[in-house]
Amino acid sequence: MLEIQELEVAYGSITALHRISLFVAAGKIITLVGSNGAGKSTTLRAISGLIRARHGKIIFEGEEITNRAPHRIVGMGITQVPEGRMIFSNLTVLENLQMGAYRRREREEIKRDYDYMFAFFPRLKEREKQVAGTLSGGEQQMLAIARGLMARPKILALDEPSLGLSPTLVSEIFRLVTALRSRGIAVLLSEQNARQSLAIADRAYVLENGRITLSGRSADILGAEGIAEKYLGIGQAVGDRTSVRQRAMSERLGQILQGDGVFTPSGAPTRQIGR
Repeated sequence: MLEIQELEVAYGSITALHRISLFVAAGKIITLVGSNGAGKSTTLRAISGLIRARHGKIIFEGEEITNRAPHRIVGMGITQVPEGRMIFSNLTVLENLQMGAYRRREREEIKRDYDYMFAFFPRLKEREKQVAGTLSGGEQQMLAIARGLMARPKILALDEPSLGLSPTLVSEIFRLVTALRSRGIAVLLSEQNARQSLAIADRAYVLENGRITLSGRSADILGAEGIAEKYLGIGQAVGDRTSVRQRAMSERLGQILQGDGVFTPSGAPTRQIGR
């Protein structure tokens, strides 16, 4: 459905992605796992046309879409829910949903989709006329996802949907992501919450310094030895540059994934786990 071939992206003279390749199958959840700055968000932004690729191809349903305009990519069926939600805070919940459907013209189907979103996210129905900026963090994330779904995407790209949410709301967001798969929508999930993203995904790619160092079935990666230490920087002398956010993630993952493994240096071929 979506294939990335040897994708390279740079910010000025700094290379953010080093010729990565991955595949998203129809109706599957694919997760990108890695620490802050690993290249997860850059990957999603390149797919959405928000930043230009320096090398490689992005192919969607057999058609190359590399560096295509973002609105055209949305029209083809790829919608991104950005990190930080980025809702229209001065508009109501319903108006935000209307913005998600701005490219569509079939009024009756749009109306049915409003009803579907309110059934899928009942809390949004209760706040239909409320200004979005007054919603809680979890409600804003639900609205951001619902707005993305109003475009009727074939692939929904979610960038850090659990960021800043309480554990209860994080569980609810991941439950909603799983429900999308049951409705045939493919999800490309960028997450630092490795434990839960690997638990719900079909396949995973581990990013480290802009390179995919590990890929395979999520269940196999979750149970493999050495993932925490060797691929996500846990237990290494990462120095003072490591952020509090990265340290917190490292501590969480260290409790979940422990063991020794063979280190794959950056730039080495991707290690495959499972089929």
